[in-house]
Amino acid sequence: MRFSKHLAVVGMVALIGGIAAPGIAVAGKAPSWKIQSSINPGGRHGSVLAEVSCASARDCLAVGGYARRSGAIVMLAEHWNGTKWAVQAMPPVKNGFLTAVSCSSAKACTAVGFDPKGTLAERWNGRKWLVQLTPNPSGTKGIELVGVSCSSAKACTAVGSYGPDHSKKTLAEHWNGTKWTIQATPNPVTGNDGSVLAGLSCSSATSCTAVGENDLTDSKSDTLAEHWNGTKWAVQPTPKHPGGNESGLTGVSCRSATDCIAVGQSGNVKAQVTLAEHWNGTKWVVQPTPNPSGAKGSKLRDVSCPSSTACIATGDYYNKSWTDLTLAERWNGTKWAIQPTPRPSGARASILTGLSCSSAKACTAVGLYLNKSVVQLTLAERYS
Repeated sequence: MRFSKHLAVVGMVALIGGIAAPGIAVAGKAPSWKIQSSINPGGRHGSVLAEVSCASARDCLAVGGYARRSGAIVMLAEHWNGTKWAVQAMPPVKNGFLTAVSCSSAKACTAVGFDPKGTLAERWNGRKWLVQLTPNPSGTKGIELVGVSCSSAKACTAVGSYGPDHSKKTLAEHWNGTKWTIQATPNPVTGNDGSVLAGLSCSSATSCTAVGENDLTDSKSDTLAEHWNGTKWAVQPTPKHPGGNESGLTGVSCRSATDCIAVGQSGNVKAQVTLAEHWNGTKWVVQPTPNPSGAKGSKLRDVSCPSSTACIATGDYYNKSWTDLTLAERWNGTKWAIQPTPRPSGARASILTGLSCSSAKACTAVGLYLNKSVVQLTLAERYS
């Protein structure tokens, strides 16, 4: 089973009101999740936000794509200035879609994704977006970058996969301030059906952790973690999950080389549950995570840790009626607990695919929802 952080199926749009500016916490008031009004340039043809990166509470960039009436896909970038979201002009790339973004500062952001030709990277310099040339593994198809992390303006790493279904291989590329180059990555050889990297976090230029999944068979998969030490990538053993023959990790956040939390899901075709694992510098250890009462299936897609005692993970779950709903969980240094998240009125489904926290009390999550007409619309929610 192939997990994807950016699988599209939900969203929500609403205006935030109150006595304070949107996204800014009111003194003495406990933080909570609220919906922000995001933009849908695709209109009734559909728009999606896949990932977000916040340089500060008043400066966030979200990326994704939208469809035109002709059916063509157009890259989408939206900027939050502390008050509202606004669409940014993007270079013309035919059928390009952006899956991830990372900002080392307000004037240095890198977004990655894919187009029909393969890998795709864009650079925000504080004024405009510029296309960067990216290499592709030779003679392959199905190439995509789905995660990126920048430790500085001159050090970004992106991960993904390439190759046909059932024989995917891991992919990593690095930006050194001048050009992108492919890095050699290992692929477990335990009879697997393919390996993918879906999430990435770099605490420095010499320490990056990527997570994903190994497909052992059509109905069996294991979690995958790999680490970059400044010289090479190496696989890190991850725990087995008893009773869960379909497991994968889609998001990771590292505060240092010895402190990472990764999230995803585990279980089987009948019951998927949330999954979180912690890297302590020596090994990965599973952390117990809750699941909404009566959920038919739950998954965490992304995680952001502004401190060792404050992590938030977002995703979605199926309720008793098999409706997909947003999900958020918070780590307080001791345990995970579910947080209430708002949902669009009348939405048929909603998910949160991307997350970024600039502090323990300032997080932004993005995704999509299906309205009553089954049109995909952008979703943005703010924890403050």
